Amino acid sequence: GIAQQRLAPTSLLPPFCRSNVEELTCRSIFMECDSRQLPEMPANVPYIWFKPFCRSGCDEMLDQCAQVFAIANQPLVDCGQIDPITTQPRYPSTSIVAPYFGSFQVYTCVQSSLPSFPEPFECVTFRGKPSICSAWVDYPVFVSAQASLATLEAIASAQLAQTGQLPNACRYNLQEMICRTVFRKCNQIQPVEFPPTVPYVWFSLPCRSLCNEMLDQCLQAFALGRAPAPDCAQIDATINQPLFPEQVTFASVFGEFIPFPCVESTLPQRAEPFACSVFRGIPSACAPYVDYEIFTTADITVETFEQIAITQLAQTSALPTYCRTPITELICRSVFRKCAGASPIAFPDTIPFIWYNPPCKTVCTNMQRQCIQTFSIGGATIADCDQIDSTTQQPSYPEIGIALDVYGEAISFECVEPKEPAGDLPFQCAKFRGTPDICAPYVDYKVFTTIDLPIEFFEQTAIERLAATTTLPEVCKAALQEFICHAVFRRCDEVQPSTFPKDTPYVWYQPPCKSSCQLVAQQCAQLFALVRQSVPECDEIDNTTKQHSYPEKSITMDAQGEQLTFKCAKSNLPPQPQPFKCEFFEGIPSQCSAYLFNPVMIPLGLTQEFIASQIQAGLDSIQAAPPSCSTQFTEILCKTAFQECDPKLDLPVPMYFGKPPCQSMCNTQLTKCSQIFLLSGGNPPLNCSGLDSFGNPSYPITSNIFTQFGQTIEVECNPSTIFSNTVPFYCEEFNGPEACKKYVGGSKILSNEIVPQDSFSQIVNQFIELMTEAPNSRCYDYGVQLACKAIFQKCDVTQPEQYVNLYLGHPPCRSTCTKGMDSECQQFFNFTGIPIPDCNEIDPTSKQPRYPPTGHIYSWRTEPIEVDCIPTD
Repeated sequence: GIAQQRLAPTSLLPPFCRSNVEELTCRSIFMECDSRQLPEMPANVPYIWFKPFCRSGCDEMLDQCAQVFAIANQPLVDCGQIDPITTQPRYPSTSIVAPYFGSFQVYTCVQSSLPSFPEPFECVTFRGKPSICSAWVDYPVFVSAQASLATLEAIASAQLAQTGQLPNACRYNLQEMICRTVFRKCNQIQPVEFPPTVPYVWFSLPCRSLCNEMLDQCLQAFALGRAPAPDCAQIDATINQPLFPEQVTFASVFGEFIPFPCVESTLPQRAEPFACSVFRGIPSACAPYVDYEIFTTADITVETFEQIAITQLAQTSALPTYCRTPITELICRSVFRKCAGASPIAFPDTIPFIWYNPPCKTVCTNMQRQCIQTFSIGGATIADCDQIDSTTQQPSYPEIGIALDVYGEAISFECVEPKEPAGDLPFQCAKFRGTPDICAPYVDYKVFTTIDLPIEFFEQTAIERLAATTTLPEVCKAALQEFICHAVFRRCDEVQPSTFPKDTPYVWYQPPCKSSCQLVAQQCAQLFALVRQSVPECDEIDNTTKQHSYPEKSITMDAQGEQLTFKCAKSNLPPQPQPFKCEFFEGIPSQCSAYLFNPVMIPLGLTQEFIASQIQAGLDSIQAAPPSCSTQFTEILCKTAFQECDPKLDLPVPMYFGKPPCQSMCNTQLTKCSQIFLLSGGNPPLNCSGLDSFGNPSYPITSNIFTQFGQTIEVECNPSTIFSNTVPFYCEEFNGPEACKKYVGGSKILSNEIVPQDSFSQIVNQFIELMTEAPNSRCYDYGVQLACKAIFQKCDVTQPEQYVNLYLGHPPCRSTCTKGMDSECQQFFNFTGIPIPDCNEIDPTSKQPRYPPTGHIYSWRTEPIEVDCIPTD
């Protein structure tokens, strides 16, 4: 009964103490009995005594229970008390004695059978686990027999693991609170009632201000995450005191309350976790759209949002305006979200709920409508207007708005509408308006256009490109004009991809087929080479599509993962002949047969008969010239009109070039015919340094160089086959009649290759013989002087330019013709049949007076050349 009475209260004790108290109670009441049969005692009367519980068992009980008793204000067992019956220690260290006839019997005390228990309360060193807590746990940690340091480490690790996704400002405060709550600061005192070896161990709890600051930083995050918020006013059931005291936690020591100050936060004061901030106009592109306060957080400040917007907007700089405008609005309204506040019932008055108004779905769909095809062409994925926000688990771009559940209360936030309605589709099919009319036969379909490049732009482009084609030969013109029309006015196609929003088709074009490009190369390559232009590169890659600009059959475009095929536009022209061909010379004009031995190049549309008709008059007129000039001029005229064919068959498209006469041939004809040209007005018909109608040297020094298909094409010139140094006119020493030496001797005279000086001498000698019958010496002198000076003209040579030597004869002055002709001399001329000189006669070749008053004035390429006449001696 005594045992039951004393053991009843032990059920309330903690396990680490209860076992020791129960053992002490049981061994103190039910003491082990020791029966001995001693010699002095009758045989049937034993000596009966007991074995007390050892002092070590009592001390162990105090070690485990002293603090429990102190807290409960219960007196401690006195392990050193004296048993009033035996007058010996109730809990001896080793044994007690019982008197026996003047001596003693020794009885060894009973040792505790309980295992050794750890200290019930203890201050231990923090081991740095988890490491997050090292920033805050810089004190001894309070542990108990029921919660070891390893247990506390496991509890802290588990709780801290749930803070990883929280905003920084909240995470740091919550982590500090967890660390200081789990790892409580340990304190030791030594009450006088306690054995010297048994301290009173207690703890300090985190202050209420620490918890309140955590709530200020974390309450909204808890609400968004649907997590319960800690109660900063909650009571610790173990000690029946606040878990987060205002200032101190009390330890009860036998009815006396010892204060232990709470642990303050060491974190710096932080900005509000969510706030409404003023937009600072950075970047300026967002200014038209952000006309409200913006939502910011302690972790993501205004400066951070500005940098995010700048970075994202920089990636849009290359986009066309029609796309860049809506995507700029989407970026600005998504980064700088409109700030909104609310006051949920569950929130303290001191903590507002700050959130934002997201962009409406129309802001996103407007961007999709204007940009999705451009993004597809560039291989980029466009924003998903149905995406779900990972924080709210609601649409990022809602139809109307979003509603947040804040501890059971629905808080609504309307979305922000776009500033402008959606514009026209950026790519469109437009009707061809018949301009320019050259394209009308080829463009019988709708034309691909864009917002930036309307139909008017393509009309102007076509007009400019076609302007240079009107003078081309028909064989090249038709192919090139069709190709230009198909390349500028591209056939438009519309497809509705499954990956695109409804009513937003993929609008693209059919490029010209490669065969159309090759037709242009076939018909125009040589003409383009002659004018230093290149035909289209039929294998070129389009910068936009990264595919062939002129595909074999079609191109494939990506529409956000769906592949679309657009066929190429074929040429409708019939097969065309080559623009140039080689033919054997047919012998007309006959004058050319002596110089044309190889096939000649004939342009398409021309015949040898037509070419011959263009040079026949020039050939006929030059035949009257001295042979050295007429043969040279005939050769160059024939070789210019009928150029020797130079086929280039190793090119992608065979070409048939004509070899122009070499510049040396032209210079030679200029040398040999310059006198004829001078007498005909001084303008040579051929310009040896001139350019042909294509801008190439008409008479190259060695060859003409062209480029086509990326290759260099050399066409050599055609040299002369005439090898003669004879010239039509020249100056030579006078060796004529003796009678003429008086008037001509000492000067070189003008001669020509047709009538040599000897022939002129015979004629003059015959005339002089007739003049011997003159009636008087004056008539004789007149006739001989005039004949000698007219036939044996004093010769000068001048060189107005390279390769041109002009041999100029000085004619007799008009005074020489008129002086000395009297009536008697005139009768003699009439009687003998000698023609009377016409002193005003005009030379039919040079159109100059045969007997000029002072001299002749010729013109060479507009430059005057003066020749004095020879006066009467």
